[in-house]
Amino acid sequence: LHEVFLFIILIYSRVWIEAPRACEAAVNDKALLNDLVSYNNVNEKIAKATLTTFLRHLWYLGGNLVGFSLFSNKLSTDEKEDIVREMKKEKNMDQIKWVPKKGEEMTMNLSDLASSASLQFLKSFRINETFLELPPDQWDADESFQEGRRKLKKLKIVNDGAERGVAMISTFNDSLTRDEETKQALLQVVEHHRRLHPLK
Repeated sequence: LHEVFLFIILIYSRVWIEAPRACEAAVNDKALLNDLVSYNNVNEKIAKATLTTFLRHLWYLGGNLVGFSLFSNKLSTDEKEDIVREMKKEKNMDQIKWVPKKGEEMTMNLSDLASSASLQFLKSFRINETFLELPPDQWDADESFQEGRRKLKKLKIVNDGAERGVAMISTFNDSLTRDEETKQALLQVVEHHRRLHPLK
């Protein structure tokens, strides 16, 4: 129990508090990845279990969402310049989710994950990309950058609503029946009813 508390205090609490911040999503995920690899020196068992789980959830490290990090206060000007340079390149990599090769977790930088898909992220949010022509140390004074940051600060990136919905339907389902066949039949009846009586 002491080891779990230590992990929560040293690693997880900071990540949990900062999770909703869209501008920091990719930066925080990369930092957490580095922390989990390093935590192997503290507790190998916990590090391995958490790293294995986390490697299945690297959505914000996909090429299309690394662009969030341009609006981060945690990255240096040089790191942002590297990301912008890489955003101008076509790369043959998964744009949705980064799947690191063995040992690559610590050596990859956010700029290595950026590509032309990262530029598409700006277009998706209707963020004017003219600020990219300026040096990053001038971005804070640029109106298009400020507008982009305002949009991303309003963006909710944690899926608490979806997770609560899944938990609610699971609890409800379990209260009705434990038989899997009956559960599936019930879900089909609900779906059929929704088609017959759509919400207006």
